Amino acid sequence: MVDHEQNDGGLCARNRCNFVILALGLALVAAPAPMGYSSHATAATASMAAGLALWVCSLAAMLGLGRIALAACAFCGLATAAAPWMLGFESVQNAAFVHGAAGSAAAVIALAALIMSTARASVPVRA
Repeated sequence: MVDHEQNDGGLCARNRCNFVILALGLALVAAPAPMGYSSHATAATASMAAGLALWVCSLAAMLGLGRIALAACAFCGLATAAAPWMLGFESVQNAAFVHGAAGSAAAVIALAALIMSTARASVPVRA
């Protein structure tokens, strides 16, 4: 199946979304030290693991796995947003804020990209 998408400047909308998710993943990996929660092992480890998971899913989506990888990005984003309460570090305010904000943003962006790619797939393309 060929994915025909509008291009402006070389990046389709889905790839722009993937770049934003990739940036959010990198921000999660880098966040423990500047946000002051690197001494809390669970929060720092969760931040790095979630960031790497988002990064890998985003790269997979850019490299051709498309909708499956976008769905994985959305799931990782939701899991990241819920991590402080699932793993018990909700009392570490900076970590809870970073996880909630970055995870929610990644989930919303991945779902938007998924919806955009699904809507475009159903539009007939003339050759």
